[in-house]
Amino acid sequence: MKTATTLLMLLVLFLPSWGKQLSVQEYTQWNLPDGAVARLGKGSVQKILYSPDGSRVAIRSTIGIWLYDTTTYRVERDRNEEIALLATHIGRTTRVAFSPDGKTLVGVISHGTVRLWDTESGELKGTPTLIKKGVYDVMFSPDGKMLAGAIGDATVRLWDTEAWEPKTPTARGQESWIIAYRPVVLRVSFSPDGTTLVSWGGDNTLRLWDTETWEQKRTLTGHTTPVYSTSFSPDGTTLVSGAGTVRLWDTETWEQKRTFTGYTDGVFTIAFRPDGKVLAARSWWDSTVRLSDAMTGELKATLTGHTKRIKHLTFSSDAKLLASGTGDGLVWLWDTETGELKGTFKGYSVAFSPDGTTLAGMSVHRPVRLWDIETGELKGKLSGHTKVRSVVFSPDGKLLASGGGDKTVRLWDTGTWEQKQVLTGHTRRVISVAFSPDGKTLASVSSDDTVRLWDTDTGEPKGTRTGHLGIVTSVAFSPDGKTLASGSNDAKVWLWDAVTWEPKRTFTGHMERVNGVKFSPDGSTLASESSDGTVLLWKVAD
Repeated sequence: MKTATTLLMLLVLFLPSWGKQLSVQEYTQWNLPDGAVARLGKGSVQKILYSPDGSRVAIRSTIGIWLYDTTTYRVERDRNEEIALLATHIGRTTRVAFSPDGKTLVGVISHGTVRLWDTESGELKGTPTLIKKGVYDVMFSPDGKMLAGAIGDATVRLWDTEAWEPKTPTARGQESWIIAYRPVVLRVSFSPDGTTLVSWGGDNTLRLWDTETWEQKRTLTGHTTPVYSTSFSPDGTTLVSGAGTVRLWDTETWEQKRTFTGYTDGVFTIAFRPDGKVLAARSWWDSTVRLSDAMTGELKATLTGHTKRIKHLTFSSDAKLLASGTGDGLVWLWDTETGELKGTFKGYSVAFSPDGTTLAGMSVHRPVRLWDIETGELKGKLSGHTKVRSVVFSPDGKLLASGGGDKTVRLWDTGTWEQKQVLTGHTRRVISVAFSPDGKTLASVSSDDTVRLWDTDTGEPKGTRTGHLGIVTSVAFSPDGKTLASGSNDAKVWLWDAVTWEPKRTFTGHMERVNGVKFSPDGSTLASESSDGTVLLWKVAD
């Protein structure tokens, strides 16, 4: 049931539908790995970026960059025009930026390459010179003639955007933040007039560079913890920086104007509303966003409710909405004046009995609970099994199986709700369990990287299968009982012959762990759901 719940959630979650269900469009066929027939879902949202004129929005997700036409969206509220899916299956995109004219989108791939796309067609325009030390950030100059990159060798490098050749000698950046025993510059930002480039890393300072001479103009000090984010006000008169506090700097004198405090931890993202009147800042661990008056520092609203770490913030071009997103694929919309939440989604893992009379609900920290579906009343609790992670009814409804963090699988008689068998053998927590269609075999998977099979009458083990190169997270039988599918942290799906228990084939294509697998009712298609935010559909036969 967990997989089914996740599948349903993925079909209704993704920007920019703002929570409405999308019809299946051409994107389901774009850039699929070999063997997959369709894609459901668009990846966990990590960054939302509007083009300067607001006609395009780029959404960086765990599987690539989605490029949308926002003018079509605003005219026809019930549909969205995907222009392209960029950078899929070539590595995770870590940074994206639009050129000032909005005609070019630049993306940094996780292994350090930089790619350029045409925003009208979605076609690849070019790849600037490979930087072997890795690119951590990129930004266009306001006139669009330069692209600046923060490089892993502690330099800032510049490219001429006409020829895409290196423009000047490198400028030295911060050298005190060590990653893999190398000093790095993590971020860069141009001032609105293009005369100043700001770079920052981990030595609690910001460095200012003259873009004509590339001499260092000044080092801004005052933060007592590493600087994580900066932003210029729209009129260019103020630079704001986020660390343990938020500090505002006058760009004429580069003196500190004021300090905002009250954040519980580091401020990782900070942004001005397009009118410059409101400042949004998000903390790392407390999953909140604070809206403050940019002039006085007065707190306007604290946006709470996210249960996962917030990874991005962005204002709409009309300044009316703020979008915040987390790694679980949820995007929340807020009114920037009132702080009112416009909408969100939540889910819970349950299992229905075959006769539809009982609902079993599980939680890691509570015993399995049983509810009467007609009355909604709690029928009972299954005590004795700790840290339960999966529950499933047998096809005939006579047994309930549960797998948990105590390394065991337990079988319960649904007539008496007494414990019938304790199945031992796994050496680490059991994550998922599944009955064969005839109910005679139970499969269980575990963080010990194995798939185990059990006789449901005797409780005796029928076999153990290995092959996954990581924690096995999910398991499912085909409707005819001839095939068993398993998914793992190694991002692969394995099919096993349920008679010989030998491996039949392996499906690859996900970029992160596989969380769930489920066969279609006719058994011809297998759906796999991943932490990369996608569902891939596979033809089982070939």
